[in-house]
Formats: sequence, C-alpha cells, structure tokens
Amino acid sequence: MANPYLATVIWWAVFFALVLVALKVFDVVTPFKVRQETREKNPAVGAVQAGLLVGMALIVYSAIVNSETILMALLYAVLGLVLMLVSYYVYDLMSPEQVNKELDEHNLLVGYKIAGLFVAIGLVVAASIV
Repeated sequence: MANPYLATVIWWAVFFALVLVALKVFDVVTPFKVRQETREKNPAVGAVQAGLLVGMALIVYSAIVNSETILMALLYAVLGLVLMLVSYYVYDLMSPEQVNKELDEHNLLVGYKIAGLFVAIGLVVAASIV
C-alpha cells in the first residue's frame, strides 16, 4: 500500500475485527462467556484470553510482513484461530485435568497452560507464513 499511515489504520482495523471475532468464537465454542467471566474476575479465563490475543497478534504480524494482500492475511488469521481452538480441545481431551472445570474454578495454572499453548500455536503458524 502506498500510504503507510492508511496501511497502519487498515491493519489495525483488521486486527481489531479479528480480535472481536476470536473472542466471540471463544464464547461460542467454550462454556465460558467473556463478559460473565470478566464480571466474576476469573483470572484463569483472563489468562487464556490473553494467550489467544497474543497468538492472534503473532499470526497477524507475520501475515502483514509476508502476505501480499489483506485477504491472504485474513485467511492465515482464520486458520490460526481454528488451529488454536482445535488445540484447546485436543489438549482438553489429552490432559489429566478437566480443563473447562479447572478454568471455571479459576485455576490460574491451567489458564497459563492454555495461554502458553495459544502463544505457541501462534508462533508456529506465524513462522509458517512465507
């Protein structure tokens, strides 16, 4: 894009929209509701959401640097979000603890584990964008 200021505003808007979509999808596919957990001051779910946002930011950063169009960047971001959510379910199935139950009980350790998982998935997806 010829105008770097306009490009910055567009990418900001794209990222912000992706964050809203990611949080809404998280609301739909997990038993947690972002607003309700925020009101309850659940730090475990907050940590998971932070990991989701950082993971998404890593993917969008790499997509901005390596993609030729916003459409390609969006496709990578959607792929990354899907992979993060699939990883959440696979981890939940394979983990000795019941992830949803532990997060509901405000278990911050489990929240950090899932946040780390989301950041790691974000790094892997970001590194694969070439």
